[in-house]
Amino acid sequence: MQIVGASKASMFLNLEPFVAMLVGLVVLKNSVTPSQLFGALLIIIGVVLSTSFKGKRVMEEAMYSQEA
Repeated sequence: MQIVGASKASMFLNLEPFVAMLVGLVVLKNSVTPSQLFGALLIIIGVVLSTSFKGKRVMEEAMYSQEA
């Protein structure tokens, strides 16, 4: 936790339902409904957006601190 940080770790905890769906599909041979696929897509988009914006914001803050 100290290496990754609490905010980044909690962001990836949002992937837990997606991983559970995949495990159910592969191991238990469960069928996947369109609503589950839509939810998985929303989860992935949310995690990608939150990680990309956070990294961009950190880089911008570093650039502003160097200019000052």
